[in-house]
Amino acid sequence: MVTQQAGTVASSGSGVLLSGTVPPLADAYFPREQSGPDLASSMRPGETVVLIHGEETEQAPAAQGGTGKTQLAVEFTHAMWNTRAVEILIWVNAASRESVITGFAQAANTVDASQPDEGAETAAARFVSWLAHTRRPWALVIDDLAELSDLEDLWPSGASGRVLITTRLPAHAFEAAAAEGPASEGLASEGPASEGSAIEGMDLRVVPVPGLNRREALDYVTSRLSDYPDQRIEALDLGEDLDGLPLALAQATAAMSARRQGCREYRALLAERIGHMPAVPGASAAVLATWSIAAECAHDLPPAGLAWPTLVLAAMLDHHGVPGAVLTSPAACGYIAGRPSTANAADQTMVRAAINNLAQAGLVTIDPVSPVRTVQMHASVQAAVRAYLPAADLEQVVLAAADALLQTWPDGDGAGHRVAGDGQGQAAQAPFQQAQFEQALRDCTATLRTSDGGLLWKPEAHPLLFRAGLSLEQSRLSEAAITYWKSMVATSTRLLGPAHANAVVARDRLHRLPEAGGWSRWRRPPLAQSPSRERYRADDAGRQYQHQGDQHHAE
Repeated sequence: MVTQQAGTVASSGSGVLLSGTVPPLADAYFPREQSGPDLASSMRPGETVVLIHGEETEQAPAAQGGTGKTQLAVEFTHAMWNTRAVEILIWVNAASRESVITGFAQAANTVDASQPDEGAETAAARFVSWLAHTRRPWALVIDDLAELSDLEDLWPSGASGRVLITTRLPAHAFEAAAAEGPASEGLASEGPASEGSAIEGMDLRVVPVPGLNRREALDYVTSRLSDYPDQRIEALDLGEDLDGLPLALAQATAAMSARRQGCREYRALLAERIGHMPAVPGASAAVLATWSIAAECAHDLPPAGLAWPTLVLAAMLDHHGVPGAVLTSPAACGYIAGRPSTANAADQTMVRAAINNLAQAGLVTIDPVSPVRTVQMHASVQAAVRAYLPAADLEQVVLAAADALLQTWPDGDGAGHRVAGDGQGQAAQAPFQQAQFEQALRDCTATLRTSDGGLLWKPEAHPLLFRAGLSLEQSRLSEAAITYWKSMVATSTRLLGPAHANAVVARDRLHRLPEAGGWSRWRRPPLAQSPSRERYRADDAGRQYQHQGDQHHAE
């Protein structure tokens, strides 16, 4: 695989407790001494810093991102780790409230494992309370905060800690929240009716992150192109063409390096391509063009022709990271190869080579030490791939992605699944890693549901939908489980009718859940009802779960 600057902050013997999966520094990462904030030296204990999109330009609309906020957060995390500036380091993916609660609950058991049987919401609240009262120095990164309401009643703060948030939310979202009402005493909370009480009075600093300046862009391009001297001619002009956007520059230089192409030649191709790119909401024509050129480059690398189906499959899943085992499952190997596959060694090697080509072209980042978030993709690349995917091809990739997730999901009894990922992963046996792995699978399922075009409900609910709900129950995410099963009941009733077996099972799962606060009466769902072991299908004799053990992905 392409060697990335792997997220090895979890190396043993450091004396620093780590919770969460820290993404790697990208192979194309460039230290920003001029345009980037020096977070490691400027952040003070008790302070919260929010990294937002810098000034919007034609090439860098706020919705697109790509200015390097997450990479700055990764750099900050490495600095905290390497200097031993903190005793506890936490990284939380905040793409949804469920992800936040899972990350906080895991952190609670990292700092205090004395209450292993409590529900996730209770553990998350305990962690926030711990942050507020501990004297041990800590740092918390909340990456890609989607909504302020996702931190309702969980807004972290404490005199001993530093909180770093990356988000696409605008500065005025935080300003408006701070203007609402007086600060409350004790733990801050945030939500539609209480953002003000969460933020007002906090030591909070909003930092816009722009693209690279002219000098940095020039240094970046020249440092990445070293095949021959003339390759760098018009490097400054290329940086201006792309407005110093790190995402676009990384893709452009990766394609030029792979093709041994010069800046002058690439700029001519870029100018021609920009004029023919159909619009994609939230993405600039320049970024769409660099993505298109990079995709063509990856497609031509051996094994030729496999990069596109690999990219499409990954784009249907969570861009924060897809477990390697999902992309090397039988369903994934079969989709990428264009034929049935048992995910044998040869097919898995072929898929890894295709992923490697995507990384070489700057389209994905590989974390070779993480079986949980192995392959990551920028959200704008994901949006572009989906937008350009022909409608006729959607059904095949949606079903392949759903089957791949189901084949990879651990058994319903919580037994660890051997996650090979990129060949270096180990079984997700430890409770913390198991929780992260399940959350990654749920995140991928949620992403797939947003773009499936209703295909996961044709002709009836795909078993993956039931497996995701059971995972919420098994993870003791009570609020999320209740919300999920209510949604399943409503959708199955609307599409299939109240008497359909899917609707009956969904109602049964909902009725089994205790009322809010009643998790002491919670019981693990029976193994026989786990769609990871029993597949739900219809026949004339009735709706039953049919054993599918032969479809499990065995590494």
